[in-house]
Amino acid sequence: MNYQVDVLSPILFLFTGVQNKDSVSVTKAGNLRVKSILHLSGWTQVKQTKLSIGKVLNQCQNLNISSVSFPAMGTGQGKLNPSNVVNAMLDAVADYVLEFSQTSLSLIRIVVLRPDVLNEFWQGFAIHQSFYSIPNTGVSMHRSDVWNSHASKFQIGTVRVYGTSKAAMAKVRKDLDDIIGQNWCSKTTDFDCAAGLSSDEKQKIAELCTKHQLKLEIQEKKIITEGYKEHVLETMLTLNHILQSVKDREGRKEDEAHLKNFVSWETVQNRKAQPYDTSLNYELEKAYQAKKPSYTYTKNMQSFTVHFDRMEQTDSSKNVVPVRRKNPDMAQFEFPASWSHMNDQDHLEVVLQVGSAEYTKVANDFTTSCQNIAVKIIQIDRIQQRRLWQCYSVRKETVDKKYPNVVNEQILYHGTTREIADKLNKLGFNRSFCGRNATVYGRGTYFAKNAQYSCDNKYSSPSDQGYKYMFQARVITGKMCLGDQSLIEPTPVDPNKDPTNLCDCAVDSVSNPSIFVIFCDDGAYPEYLITFKM
Repeated sequence: MNYQVDVLSPILFLFTGVQNKDSVSVTKAGNLRVKSILHLSGWTQVKQTKLSIGKVLNQCQNLNISSVSFPAMGTGQGKLNPSNVVNAMLDAVADYVLEFSQTSLSLIRIVVLRPDVLNEFWQGFAIHQSFYSIPNTGVSMHRSDVWNSHASKFQIGTVRVYGTSKAAMAKVRKDLDDIIGQNWCSKTTDFDCAAGLSSDEKQKIAELCTKHQLKLEIQEKKIITEGYKEHVLETMLTLNHILQSVKDREGRKEDEAHLKNFVSWETVQNRKAQPYDTSLNYELEKAYQAKKPSYTYTKNMQSFTVHFDRMEQTDSSKNVVPVRRKNPDMAQFEFPASWSHMNDQDHLEVVLQVGSAEYTKVANDFTTSCQNIAVKIIQIDRIQQRRLWQCYSVRKETVDKKYPNVVNEQILYHGTTREIADKLNKLGFNRSFCGRNATVYGRGTYFAKNAQYSCDNKYSSPSDQGYKYMFQARVITGKMCLGDQSLIEPTPVDPNKDPTNLCDCAVDSVSNPSIFVIFCDDGAYPEYLITFKM
């Protein structure tokens, strides 16, 4: 490769001379169809990208340059994360536009060669797009002259200080810095769902920032808001509400997609099935699980009602279409409608809100079941464990098919300690750490019909703070047999017909049971953990 002397000489001088770290130098461009080449030294880390780009842009401003092209800095041999690099570069451009009321630059190009890096950069542009807007004289970024992303420009205040001595001037400067420091605020919000923001939500955030002249910086997994303290705090309340809505919506989408894999609602016309969309499928299944008689929805300005009792859909014109619920045998994988969104979590413990319908139901059932024992409820946690629920539901589905006319599930109580409760929440009623205090009716996990029985310190020993712990559990009782101390499994339903067809639990009395013992770990589900005092 041949270099012109007037280009190569300054470059050699730059490399042999002493350069300040992260400095910007300018040389001629030779036969290149540009005016100058800007050289950036000492730049190696992504955290320096924003500052380095800012220095280059400031140099362009000083030289009255109208356009500049950047490579995708550090994404090649530097092996930097393209997502972090594009965010830093766009933030630097936004700061540049904010700093200068009249920018010399009217065009900034970023040249990307690798397709994978290009995709990362467009994603970064998409995230920044809705949070910045520039007056029509500012800098814009283009994709095939169609896509634009801008940055807001606010009026910058200038304070001029006059004084009789350097000491007095320094004191005023310090006082001003102190005032700014006391009233300026920066808040960081963790957030990795920016792509899920709706147009209205983006517009609302942009309007808030414009209204209060706040700076909003979007990084890979967080959003930084800077400005006047009161305005930042006020904006953060709205921002957090919006972000929580996005998280809930994204969580709902995951739950909808998960459910669609196992249960599909569809209409049937002319022997052809037409599935409902994912969101409506979720709502129909939720209503079905709640045992509602019907579910009504609106589509294309027309009202439709799905009747679960006769599995039909009717519209406002009285047209009737058959409806079916596909893969009912996979219903064991459906989670309770009362559960909170879990996203990709397998385990979640949710503290119930005092006064809610769910809290009141559990609390009333518990206190009633304690009979003459006075208890004070401290907290009620809902236990959401995907694997345990699936295993339990599979077994219940099997028992329901064997005994369709029997009440196969009961709500029972199990006293425990804090240490064991933590294990039960995640591992279920494992017999290796259950049944330590009772073996009268068999060597399994014990449950009581009345919470009063499980309140005994023998079964729910108090913690150092005096707290006691009890599970309200769903238990598959199905066919019952009389318990015995020697039992390691239930006795057969009919030993003469099939000795392998065992009962589902052992009890203290077959005619009027109050103590239930299960011998399989997936025969019960720890639905609620009740923390209380006596």
